[in-house]
Amino acid sequence: MYMSDIEYTEEQYEEMIEEMEKIFPDANFSIDVDYLSVLDELLTDKKHIFISNDRYCYCWDGIDAPKQEFFEIKGDSITYRYVLNELIRQDFNPNCNHIFLEGIDKVSEIQYRLSMGS
Repeated sequence: MYMSDIEYTEEQYEEMIEEMEKIFPDANFSIDVDYLSVLDELLTDKKHIFISNDRYCYCWDGIDAPKQEFFEIKGDSITYRYVLNELIRQDFNPNCNHIFLEGIDKVSEIQYRLSMGS
C-alpha cells in the first residue's frame, strides 16, 4: 500500500503525524500518515498471516544477524490497525536508519513484507 502521491499542507501533515503518534504511542518506528485513512480496513480476510522485515539495507552490512525477521499475526479481523498494534506488541524495531513504514506489501495469500524507508 502506497499513497505517497497524496498532497497535504505542512499544517495538515503535522497534525496527522501527531494523531498517528497518539494512536500508536509505543511504536519504535514511524508510520506513514496515509494509513490514517485505512486503519480500520481489512488488510486480508485470512485469519493467520506472516509479515517479514527484510534487513538488506546498508545499515545491516557486516552485522552478524539474521537478514530477515518474521512476525506471525493471528486474528479474526486483520485490519491495518490490528497489524500495526501487533507489530508494536511483538516489539518490532527496525534498529537501523530505515524506521519509516511506507508499505505493507502482499507477497502471497498469507505472506506480507514491510517496506521501510528513512
